[in-house]
Amino acid sequence: MKLFALILMPHRLWGTLLFPYIIQKETNRGYYKLIECLTPFPNIDTLGTLTPEERELVKNINEYSDRNLFTLFSKDKSVKEFLGEVTAEKLDKFIRPFIERRIYKCLAISRDENIPVYYQKKKSETLHSEDQLYLNGDNAEPVFRFFRTEEQTTYSLSLEAGGKLIDLRKSSIDILCMSPCLIRYDNRVLFVSEVDGSKLKPFMTKESIIIPKKTELKYFSSFVLNAINNFKVEGTGFDIIEFNPEKEAIIELETGLKGTPVLILKYNYEGNGIFSNDPSSSVTLFEKKGEIFIFKKYYRDFNWEKHCRSTLGEL
Repeated sequence: MKLFALILMPHRLWGTLLFPYIIQKETNRGYYKLIECLTPFPNIDTLGTLTPEERELVKNINEYSDRNLFTLFSKDKSVKEFLGEVTAEKLDKFIRPFIERRIYKCLAISRDENIPVYYQKKKSETLHSEDQLYLNGDNAEPVFRFFRTEEQTTYSLSLEAGGKLIDLRKSSIDILCMSPCLIRYDNRVLFVSEVDGSKLKPFMTKESIIIPKKTELKYFSSFVLNAINNFKVEGTGFDIIEFNPEKEAIIELETGLKGTPVLILKYNYEGNGIFSNDPSSSVTLFEKKGEIFIFKKYYRDFNWEKHCRSTLGEL
């Protein structure tokens, strides 16, 4: 039986890429054979046998064919000249981000449509069960760690998936897309929430980063504050206090776009005014008491906010 599949493999210039293939299970054997590659020039008859989602994958992948990249990113006279003279700067700034947006979209479709994806370190004419990649439905979540001492602070970042921590220094990890971030971890493909690959990359080669004592106040009042407000944070040498804030609804009379008076509903949490369309779900405050760093965090009460809106609508 023939199947449509995607194969993830390295390209000599562009890095790790996806390729669309028709594969076939060999009779009485535990592997598949590659029958037909659908890039850069897919067979029209073969395309007619594919589902709309599979055709969409072929279309997206062919957008980063050598010839199409040449058309988009080069003023050279030929594809051969373009491939021979492309610079690392052009690759990193323009070409690779263009490719990664399509890789991310393709793997998201593959995850949602249960389309098989395989990984090959080197080009081969066969695919085995151990080559298959599994696309997790749940995202990998970042975990920030800060350890503050009298001399310095160390910072590290890891990922957590399915309740288990991922060691980013494992050689089997490959960042497939920087932003949004997508990684290959052993035989799994993980969609990473919120952080991009540039933040993960340093921790693929080192355990932690040292923050000098002279810059720690600025560092904690900005970077650490943002991390605590938005992500899971572990650490020592500072306090994180979660509390239930005092809150009240405030109605303000303002002038609308047409110059007419309008009522604006605002939620007051501990003296901090928040509008309904504010996307934040929590607020974190930083305090320094002597040498003690304190973070106070509270979460918005969306049920209470909804009740306030309903009550206002009844007036």
